[in-house]
Amino acid sequence: MLPSVLSVLLATAVLSMNDSMTQDQAVVLAKQAVSKHLAVPVEQITLQQAQAVDWPDSSLGCSQPGMMYMQVITPGFKVLLTAGKESYPVHVGGARAVVCVRGAGDASGAKTQAAQAKVELLQRARERLAAMLKVDAANIQVHGIRAGQSGETPGCLAGADKVANTGKRVELEYAGRRYEYRVDSDDVQECT
Repeated sequence: MLPSVLSVLLATAVLSMNDSMTQDQAVVLAKQAVSKHLAVPVEQITLQQAQAVDWPDSSLGCSQPGMMYMQVITPGFKVLLTAGKESYPVHVGGARAVVCVRGAGDASGAKTQAAQAKVELLQRARERLAAMLKVDAANIQVHGIRAGQSGETPGCLAGADKVANTGKRVELEYAGRRYEYRVDSDDVQECT
């Protein structure tokens, strides 16, 4: 009896926390989640759209294998944000926000792995530039990441052909100056 009473109380608390949440508050919460997920300042994240939704359970539409969720309709918001040139869906409800990449429920899914790989490449390039400039990586803006192409940008350090063919091109900015890096699983190289 006690567990069912606790479930009802918890479900009521989740619903009451979200009843007073406005769309603006949901967008702020979503931006903070993406900021933490990508390790970029909130100011670099823009809103594409936000809409009110009722999530079918406390997973907010982003269930994870092996996890149990309260079977209670959870009012919230579906928010789509942009950071750099990438879009990130964020599901908000019950005073929490979840960056919900399609396939997130399958930890081995190709989309989830690809998204995580992009985040890691961006972070490695930002950390390299931050170390070189002796500044906080959070102050470095990300302008984009895309597949590198052979011969696309001259001036990369030795081994650039290997990186250009197999890695990504990352464009960063600090204090009004743009920087370009080639990143692969083995190396981070600045291009001039």
